Amino acid sequence: MHAWPHPPSKWVAANCDGSIRDNLRGYDTIGRDASGQALFAVAGATPDGSILRMELLAMKCGLLKARDLNITHVQVRSDSTMVVQLVLGTYQTPWHSISLVEDIQELQRCFRGCVFQHHVRETNSCADILVGFVFNCQELNLCVNRLPAALSNLLRNDATGKKYYRL
Repeated sequence: MHAWPHPPSKWVAANCDGSIRDNLRGYDTIGRDASGQALFAVAGATPDGSILRMELLAMKCGLLKARDLNITHVQVRSDSTMVVQLVLGTYQTPWHSISLVEDIQELQRCFRGCVFQHHVRETNSCADILVGFVFNCQELNLCVNRLPAALSNLLRNDATGKKYYRL
């Protein structure tokens, strides 16, 4: 069983996810503080791209949002081991993703602290649900004070330490 791990004090956890459904390729990210409170939530979609590209776009989006909010310490979390390894440089980046990985690595330098971590899918459900809010090629910045009920419930469950079974 797994629970969403709270980031350390003064850090923000940016859970990122990519997806492919129907004719859309989605990317989404949600940033939360040490108490589990949402600070930002973004969902976007494009008409084309691989799942690898969507996972990387989600990371880039989360870093851009954190930078714009003057966040100084961020844990970038993904349920894709490969994407984390690409960004850390422990896995060779495919040619079609080099510029995106370089953008992420450049954004990393904007923070006093920035780490990339793999987290199991079950603790990434808040990012995973965001893709359901996008129905065409666009990027939505959700108002964290008016999140949909399903997402608010997941956030509350995560903040209180609900455990999820590993599928």
